[in-house]
Amino acid sequence: MESDLTKKIKRGLTHFRLDMPTSMRTPRYAEEVTTPTGVVDFVRFEDIKTNCQTKCKLMHYDEFDPAVAASISPRFSLGECKLAGYCFPNEHCKKCVFRHDIYDIGRRMTCFEVKISKEDFRSEHGHNFHGHYNYYVMPAPLAKELQYEIPVHIGMIAYYEDSGSYRVIKECTPIEVTPEAEAHIMYNAFRKWVDKFHFEYWNDVYKTSWCGHHLSEKHEGETLW
Repeated sequence: MESDLTKKIKRGLTHFRLDMPTSMRTPRYAEEVTTPTGVVDFVRFEDIKTNCQTKCKLMHYDEFDPAVAASISPRFSLGECKLAGYCFPNEHCKKCVFRHDIYDIGRRMTCFEVKISKEDFRSEHGHNFHGHYNYYVMPAPLAKELQYEIPVHIGMIAYYEDSGSYRVIKECTPIEVTPEAEAHIMYNAFRKWVDKFHFEYWNDVYKTSWCGHHLSEKHEGETLW
């Protein structure tokens, strides 16, 4: 039986430190998902940027539509940084209006194991890490105490119950995941999504259809069955 604290921690992991935190990129997640070595507490799938390149519309004007260069050239010199004495790239590029990021859309799978006590952490169960990114998640006092006991490639996230915030106190090392392993976990996560939808759907059907049916109304001196 999960504790209220475990449930609270899981809820916040849905949107914690997403690579592309926009309304157009909805993360998918599932709880208690079967992996090749056991059941992981929480798995999240999200869109990420891959093969990232940064182009400058001034410096690389010939790689863009001619209309872009035509709209720029009256005010700025093509082929030169807008800041005199600078070249591309420089520390001002990050917020520059002429910066243009090019990237492909990839996918990241992150596994989270939630531990709320030393006994839970030191149990032989619940250490199933098969994601590209993998983290233990613990209440802040416990996380700081145990951060040096975890494997070098696993990260640690501290949960601060008073504020409901999270902080990475030890970063994980990203690992490669084979397409077969990813498909296996994604399939089991998909089963969780479908089962949850199926349960909620038929629960709503029961409430709206059966509970309003005349047979569901019990009258004096009668039984339903």
